Amino acid sequence: MATLEEILDEASVNDYNIPEAAIVAYYENQPHYFAGEDAADICRQAEDNYLGEYTPAEYAEQYLEDTDQLRGLGLLAQYFDYSAYGRDLVLGGDIYEIDGYIFLG
Repeated sequence: MATLEEILDEASVNDYNIPEAAIVAYYENQPHYFAGEDAADICRQAEDNYLGEYTPAEYAEQYLEDTDQLRGLGLLAQYFDYSAYGRDLVLGGDIYEIDGYIFLG
């Protein structure tokens, strides 16, 4: 399994579309998952699963805005509970948050 130092070296040498701190958070919170993986694989997995720097509620709002799923509600859309939806996305395993970073579940 790659060490944190190897992951930091990999992240600094290659251009990943994810903050280095998010890669570290991803790695540190799933160490059992990475047995036998090298640093490049871990960084790529973190990048592939990275959705952004949000709270679950902020992610829910951005996701619904990007996918235009509330369009048909008109003015009623302003009453949508993004916090509850974000919480449900986490509880359902669709996403998870680590240190302010959102990843696919």
